[in-house]
Amino acid sequence: MRQFCFFVLAFLALAAFSRFGADAQQDPPVVIVEEPVACAIPMPDDWQWTDLERWIWNDLCELNSGEVNLQWYDTADEPLECRPDKIDGPVPENRQISGEFIRAILTTPALLARSPRDRFTIRCAQITDTLNLSYLDIKPALFILDSHFQKSIHLWETRFARSFSLVKSFVEGGIEADRLKIGGSLFLWSGHFKGAADFRGASVAVNFDALGATFEKVLNLERTHVRGSMLLGRSAMFQGDVVLRSASVGSVLSATTSTFEGVFDGNRLEVNETLFLRDGAQFTGEVSLLNARIGSDVDASGSTFHARLNADSARIGGSLMLRNGAVFSGKVVLRNASIQNQISAIGSRFEDTFNGDAMKLGGSLFLRGGSVFQKGITLTASDIGSHLQFGASRFDGKINMTGAKVGVELLLSSPGDSHGAPTWGNDAELILRNVSTPVLQAEMHGWKRKDGSWLKTDLTGLRYDRFGGLNADSWVQSANMGDADAETLIAWIEEAQPDHGKRYDPQPYEQLAAALTAAGAENAAKAVRFARYEHRRTVEGTPPWDRFKLGLSAWVIGHGVYPFYLLAWFGALVFLGVVVAHRSASQELKGFWQKFWYSLENALPLVELKEAHKAIEHNDGLAEWVFHAQKVAGFVLATILVGALTLLGS
Repeated sequence: MRQFCFFVLAFLALAAFSRFGADAQQDPPVVIVEEPVACAIPMPDDWQWTDLERWIWNDLCELNSGEVNLQWYDTADEPLECRPDKIDGPVPENRQISGEFIRAILTTPALLARSPRDRFTIRCAQITDTLNLSYLDIKPALFILDSHFQKSIHLWETRFARSFSLVKSFVEGGIEADRLKIGGSLFLWSGHFKGAADFRGASVAVNFDALGATFEKVLNLERTHVRGSMLLGRSAMFQGDVVLRSASVGSVLSATTSTFEGVFDGNRLEVNETLFLRDGAQFTGEVSLLNARIGSDVDASGSTFHARLNADSARIGGSLMLRNGAVFSGKVVLRNASIQNQISAIGSRFEDTFNGDAMKLGGSLFLRGGSVFQKGITLTASDIGSHLQFGASRFDGKINMTGAKVGVELLLSSPGDSHGAPTWGNDAELILRNVSTPVLQAEMHGWKRKDGSWLKTDLTGLRYDRFGGLNADSWVQSANMGDADAETLIAWIEEAQPDHGKRYDPQPYEQLAAALTAAGAENAAKAVRFARYEHRRTVEGTPPWDRFKLGLSAWVIGHGVYPFYLLAWFGALVFLGVVVAHRSASQELKGFWQKFWYSLENALPLVELKEAHKAIEHNDGLAEWVFHAQKVAGFVLATILVGALTLLGS
């Protein structure tokens, strides 16, 4: 009897020591008992529970911990992979639980009240059926980590008071989470989602975190509201469409370094802070931000867009960054967009058209610094608040800026690596019709192609007040337009302007002359004004009579630009009188000076130098006729001179 009692006490002591060790190391038993000890809180009787589920229920009932790690229940000699779908061979039954079991532990009030928990964590589990938590109010956070869902997850109108996590889990079916409400964060990072993930109308109080996740089908976030950040970056993979129509994000939306093989649909998307699409992100499908509202920047630096980037009518509170080696194989559409600060397209490649028609830009548009534009650029009726810069980039298509307004400076080129002369392709053309800017800055060679020919440039209606600006103090002589010679400036207008000889277009001459006058280049300004009249005389369609009058104007008064041409003509008229006076028989005209003063008085209307000149008789018909003609010619020349000086003064 004594031996039996000793044996019983030893067994109890060994059992107590084993239980203490398990509590100390937080390791569960390695073998599931066939008849688990009954919990004081019975399991719901509407499901046929497995022994594993009963065991877990009892553990949750007895222990304060809310964590269930199915790896603890493995009976294999060597630990198996945590995530069941990565286990070689069949998944042990000790890893399998049902979606109904998860629903039971979240919805049994007595179990929740017995040991109140803020969070339930389930690890390394294989959920064998659909997890359906639709229309439930769930107070603890639910973390299902490194697990395998063989079927779908239903979260229609589910309300989580705290967070919900599927971190590193694999979901074979879809996620149906319309109008899901989460009081904390939704964690999907590094998860793998084989079916469609539908979160339409969901609301997340903190962050939506899908960093590094893989979505094989559509991720639908239409009308989703996230109070914090939405994180779709860190090399995440989206093989289907990402739908963000009418979604709202309270902080940033980050899609950095990720791959998007479907459409990125952000129509009417609202992001309070920055939208990050940068750092090597790949967009195979269209990126659409039609009517999007972004509170700060949109940063697409260094990424690749294989299809169209459409930000038509978008409103961006900061800057649009398209720089640092970004590649745009499709169109870039910014029609009617409003951007508070700048657009930076420095050092990138644009393989299709860049459309900024009717765009309103508060800052600068930088197209400089080694970018390549293989197709056309349209900026018609755009409003650029500060600078527009083309320096040191390549342009192969037509640039149409008709009706654009540049608030500070239009910079074609200036000294410096990032502001040097652009490279114009054979099909390049620059349309500056009705463009206005206070400052036009360019080196004269900046208007030319590599072969030395002038870039085809429509200058009609281009308005500018002056030349020079950035780095103007380092310009070499004749590099700045204000320092160029008149011949070069006139060639710029006449050889660059399309169809120059087919229509009369005085405005480019007048504008250039006004700017040269403001720059102190008076002689060049006069030459340009003279060229304007010559353009009118020689252009197609000018009537012959007008051509004659303009030719006469050029010879007599230099088209009014050089009115003192008349002095030469008047001198010639006086000299003619002196020569003819040799034929006169009058004794008053014997000496040279007598002839000179007589001829001068005769040529000057309404002027009498000597009373005796009135009585002179020449006794020579030809001389009489010449001196009468001289009077008439002198009167005409004086009248023309007065008129020319009047026009010049006005």
